[in-house]
Amino acid sequence: MRKKSAYKKRVYLTPLPQLAQRIVKALLKDHDDERVFPQLSVYTTKAGRQNFDGKELAAQLIELGAPNDFAYHTMRHTVATFLEDNGVDEWSRGLILNHGSSSVTGDYSHGFARKHKLELLELWASHVEQLVQPQGVTLLR
Repeated sequence: MRKKSAYKKRVYLTPLPQLAQRIVKALLKDHDDERVFPQLSVYTTKAGRQNFDGKELAAQLIELGAPNDFAYHTMRHTVATFLEDNGVDEWSRGLILNHGSSSVTGDYSHGFARKHKLELLELWASHVEQLVQPQGVTLLR
């Protein structure tokens, strides 16, 4: 008899806030593919998860207008810092970054805090929108 693995497969679901949905919708207008960045190389990790090359994504984002020193991982630090500065607890920040739970109850729970994750992403999107939207100007919806 084969021993059953105690490893619980993580679920990585990311609900998109309204701002992200509007951006993705605009980007997809110019593509035949359903993916926003269809030309990105996707590879499978040893654990069987699909992943992409962050440097390749950064290069494409820079091509689309991101700062020349844009780095995907630095953005993760920026989001985590913003959330911490706004009183978001460590577990919730880990949820946004797709980090596994380090708690005992996390090993027993099979749920997914999609609503909570969306609320946190809306908080971040609201911050981004305030940074890029000039005072008194409404972004297209």
